[in-house]
Amino acid sequence: MKRLLWMLPLLAIALGAVTSYVYSSATNNLLEDLGRSDSPALSRVQALAFDLTSVADGFKSAAAAADASALDAVDEKVKRLRSGLKAYGDVPGRAEEAARLSTAFEAYQQTASKVTRLIIAGKADELGDAPSAMQAAFTTLDKDLATQKAQTQAALDAHIEQTQALVHRGFAANIAASLLMLALSVGVSIAAVRELTRQLGGRPEDATHIVQRIAGGDLSEPVQLKTQDERSLLFSMRSMQERLSEVIGEVRDAVHQVHDAVGALGKGNEVLSERSERQRQSLHASASSIDQLTASVRSNADSAEQARLLAHRASTVADEGGRAVADAVDAMAAISDRARKIVEITSLIDGIAFQTNILALNAAVEAARAGEQGRGFNVVAGEVRSLAQRASAAAKDIKTLIDDSASRIEDGSRHVNAAGAVMSNLVESVKQVGHHVEQISTASSEQRSGIEHVNAMVAELSGHTEDNHKLVAEAGQASQLLQQVAAQLGVAVGRFRLDDTAPNRS
Repeated sequence: MKRLLWMLPLLAIALGAVTSYVYSSATNNLLEDLGRSDSPALSRVQALAFDLTSVADGFKSAAAAADASALDAVDEKVKRLRSGLKAYGDVPGRAEEAARLSTAFEAYQQTASKVTRLIIAGKADELGDAPSAMQAAFTTLDKDLATQKAQTQAALDAHIEQTQALVHRGFAANIAASLLMLALSVGVSIAAVRELTRQLGGRPEDATHIVQRIAGGDLSEPVQLKTQDERSLLFSMRSMQERLSEVIGEVRDAVHQVHDAVGALGKGNEVLSERSERQRQSLHASASSIDQLTASVRSNADSAEQARLLAHRASTVADEGGRAVADAVDAMAAISDRARKIVEITSLIDGIAFQTNILALNAAVEAARAGEQGRGFNVVAGEVRSLAQRASAAAKDIKTLIDDSASRIEDGSRHVNAAGAVMSNLVESVKQVGHHVEQISTASSEQRSGIEHVNAMVAELSGHTEDNHKLVAEAGQASQLLQQVAAQLGVAVGRFRLDDTAPNRS
């Protein structure tokens, strides 16, 4: 029954909405017909009547003035009237009338054009019945247009009257529906007030007073109820008051606990902040020392690399010196061979000089025996002997010099061979030194890579330490803020006055 009572206004509203929709739809359809068919048809019929009069006047003016050029203006008017007929045929429900008017107009236009051209050409005697046919066609077309205009105007007026009547009926139906909704609303309101009073469980002033006390934070005064009242608003408010008292009491205890925990957290955070600061300073000092160590290792690695390059160049130079000494030894050996060959040649020259000297002595003896005839030959033999003696002396000097040079060359060869052996040992030593320097350079490069990696790790650890220090500072600020919030929450909870005599309150 209660549900039906509450649904009556909704049914009245639905009835009014349906009535309004029905009449509005009908009115809208009539208005659409007016705007889509009746009104355009009337305006276009009126335009056709005006254009027809204009075409007839054009033909009359051209015939009266006997001016063929005036027919061009008439043709433009004819085109405009044909366009108007096409537009009239596009109006819904007017296609048949437009076709009939178009046929009648073409008959009139052809006859009028023929009559006008004959008059302009001065052939009025050839007109015959054409003027009568032209006038009959014009009269028929004009009457048809007048009939169309009257019918269209009548249809438009009828639609307007229907629309007005429909609007009046819709207005009356809306008024009736509104009155019905008003009556039902009044009845439902009266029933609702009675039901509300029953649901409140008392006077509205009592509920307002209780709500104001709870809003003011006073939860100490109990709510008075009627006997066996377990469903009213006042009963729910008393339950809410009791539950709020329990919750506020629990919140008050929790606020004290939070305040104590925040204090302990703040002290621990201060200690952690001091330790984090000391750790950050120590890590910065370590990072600085590692930076110095990195610079030293980098310098050692650069020096080792330079030493390796110098050792490599020294080894190359030593190899070149060894090859030069070997070439010198080979050259000294070749010179010693040439010197021995020169000694042999000198010995040969000495023997030839000795034989020449003997032959010169024999020639001198024979020249002496020949007497006066061999005197010239004796002079030649003397010269030959002198040359042989000089060649022998020169050969002996050359031999002496060659022997001295050979001894010196042999000494130089021995020294060069010794220098070659020393140079070979030097080259081998330089290669060993270069190998050791290269190992030192490789180890220094590995040490530099390792120390740079350690430096990067220390820098990353320093960044993490710095972030931790910032987090500790932010945690300290959050702890202070939480302490302030706990204090504010304690103040807010302290505004409530509870019944300390309740069994669940300590």
